[in-house]
Amino acid sequence: IVELEEGERVLGSERPRQASATFGRFAQAIRGVMRRQDLLACETDARAWVIARDTGRNGAQALASRIAEAVRAAEPWRGVPLTVSVGTAVLGEDAQEAAGLISAAEEAKFAASASGIAVSRGLAGDQPEDG
Repeated sequence: IVELEEGERVLGSERPRQASATFGRFAQAIRGVMRRQDLLACETDARAWVIARDTGRNGAQALASRIAEAVRAAEPWRGVPLTVSVGTAVLGEDAQEAAGLISAAEEAKFAASASGIAVSRGLAGDQPEDG
């Protein structure tokens, strides 16, 4: 899960064209670090899911860090850099089915956001990692 920090409030207060341009920079930053076989699903203008096939814990953490850095490097919004919170979950390690993966990724994203970091590991007991 990748979510723009303050995304719903920020984008919701903008005119549709401006919000669309901001989300375009967000989505483009994510697409720029994804592999060909990865899928990007946009839930809202400020929230996206990346499905990285055949990726274990280390690969998911590396991708999450690349996403966070790419979003920070994107064109700023009103002079302020875009920031994200990213949560990861790995099939077989965090859950065996979609609902469990979603829950684990959500929990990791909330932990990252609450900690003020971009990326938090998906397994309980792991130390957070700044992206």
